[in-house]
Amino acid sequence: MATGLYRQYCLSCHGPDGRGSEMRPGMSTIPDFSSGTWQEGVSAAQLTASVLDGKGTLMPAFRGRVSDDQTQDLVAYARAFGPAGAPTPEAPPDDFQKRFAEVQAHWRELQRQFQQLSKPAPKK
Repeated sequence: MATGLYRQYCLSCHGPDGRGSEMRPGMSTIPDFSSGTWQEGVSAAQLTASVLDGKGTLMPAFRGRVSDDQTQDLVAYARAFGPAGAPTPEAPPDDFQKRFAEVQAHWRELQRQFQQLSKPAPKK
């Protein structure tokens, strides 16, 4: 499933090997998913935010186009390009991860409130 998602949403920029080599001349900041240094420097929460919210003007946001499970599949797929046996950086939550979790919780609460407000009023 993740392979299909990657092909649909990521392949055109990040390439079949995750290096982003073909797009790098026009997008100098495109990551090389195969780089151990890059893998170690990016948390799962940061990758999740990149998939859902995009990165500046070069990477589109996929929020609303991919589910939470699909997002996690894409994050795992990007991790799979890393060096074999490289540990996935899942250190204790840093400020970014804590704030991201807070924003996600707030977003879910706003969605719940919106759904409540969107329900038709009972007829009298």
